[in-house]
Amino acid sequence: MVTAQTGDPLAEALTLMAATPTAIAALVRAAPADVLERRASAEEWSPREVLAHLLYVEGLLRARLEAMAAGPDGGPMPAGKPAPEPGPPLSSLASWRRRRAANLRWLRSLDAAQLERSAVHRRWGAISVREHVVEWSYHDLDHLRQLLASLEAELYPSIGGWRGLYPAPFTARDADRP
Repeated sequence: MVTAQTGDPLAEALTLMAATPTAIAALVRAAPADVLERRASAEEWSPREVLAHLLYVEGLLRARLEAMAAGPDGGPMPAGKPAPEPGPPLSSLASWRRRRAANLRWLRSLDAAQLERSAVHRRWGAISVREHVVEWSYHDLDHLRQLLASLEAELYPSIGGWRGLYPAPFTARDADRP
């Protein structure tokens, strides 16, 4: 069973995974409905698409990690089904929060042997259950950053001369794209 320890990346990841839905819910509920539908740039997802992706990944990773924790060590990484079309933002958010609570209970029940089991990803090589859970938390934070940038993009044009103080949302990512 996973317990919190200072400097333990897995415990830190689980703590962040428990907090992320509350942070995202506060931002989503504060945003105007039309902003949730808008992409800040052609290459970025809208907040609605981010929420749908988080919901999809919540099911995908649970199934994958269950298979990894119970299956042969070092086998191929289980593949997932294609993602469905995004639903209404608040519906996706509510479903994601329910799944996350259930997944956290399950993740905290894993023992040390289950956490060390691994599967081989065709691109990234051997990944342990522990590493995948930490990556899951990082994935949340990456999409939280994307959601924040989408909300910033709505306000940025209206901050006048203060634009010189802040980078434009998505500028760094857009600069690297052809």
